[in-house]
Amino acid sequence: MLDEVRGLFEGPAAERGLTLRVSVDGRIPRHLRGDAMRLRQVLFNLVGNAVKFTDHGEVAVEAWRVQASRSRGCRVLFTVRDTGIGIAEDRLKDIFEPFVQGETASTRRYQGAGLGLPIVRRLVRLMRGTIAVESAPEAGTAFSVSLPFRFVNKVEEAAAAQPADDAPALRGRAILLAEDDAVNRLAVTRLLEGMGARVTTADNGERAVQALLADDFDCVLMDIQMPVMDGMEATRRLRALGRGGPRTGAGVSVPGGGDIPRLDPRTLRARSATPVIALTAHAMRGDREQFLAAGMDGYLTKPVEAATLASAIVRAIREQGLREREPDHAMQAG
Repeated sequence: MLDEVRGLFEGPAAERGLTLRVSVDGRIPRHLRGDAMRLRQVLFNLVGNAVKFTDHGEVAVEAWRVQASRSRGCRVLFTVRDTGIGIAEDRLKDIFEPFVQGETASTRRYQGAGLGLPIVRRLVRLMRGTIAVESAPEAGTAFSVSLPFRFVNKVEEAAAAQPADDAPALRGRAILLAEDDAVNRLAVTRLLEGMGARVTTADNGERAVQALLADDFDCVLMDIQMPVMDGMEATRRLRALGRGGPRTGAGVSVPGGGDIPRLDPRTLRARSATPVIALTAHAMRGDREQFLAAGMDGYLTKPVEAATLASAIVRAIREQGLREREPDHAMQAG
């Protein structure tokens, strides 16, 4: 898990001139039983915010064993510390509250105010853990998360060590990543490029549709919440074009008033049917149905681990291949 943190955020940190330091207490067992998805969301949110709100210095991620017993397992203290803009004392009590932005000139400049923190606190509580924060303006911030884990046996250890086998299938694949957050965009790009994929990025839904109609992609990772046009609307626009959406004399009309060269019907249908996987910060009841209704092929909850990401992309591409063959069979039968 901590290797994933380093792998995802070392590049974005370096882009900002920061050092990312990850240290692990040698007394922590390599494998522990806990909620991997929730822990991943907590760490990625905290480290992502730390990188985003730090202009110089470092972001340090540390894990310490603070308690262990044969019967009750192991408690680990995770600390994410930065040398960034810090948080004023009068706002510390509010940062975990939903819908409290505490917007200032500084947070506007840094594109947000760490609104993932209410989710982080909820996830920590669900894992029966605790979270605390220390901060001062212009002096940096330190989040400390204490979580309980259970020990695992040798059979579970062997299973956990099995590598994912879908990653090699992404080598050479063209992936479009639509994501407005610069840190998330760079982190996921590095993750995909590490698996051999070719990545093109777009920072809003409008540009994603333009990119999709201008080139061939094997799959799209579509953030849901984006400016200009959100991910669901972008997917609806894309699918509509494949059903004979609006055209102009110069070619296909795309959002934003731009045109692309005329596409023959076969190419237009193929590009408008590109598999789309939704990326969402937190899945709510009914989201899956909404995503499917908009024309998406599946969804992943951010932050996503490498194996889960590779598996979802490979599955979407394979299912798209099956769908493409079905119309041909139907035409032959008719």
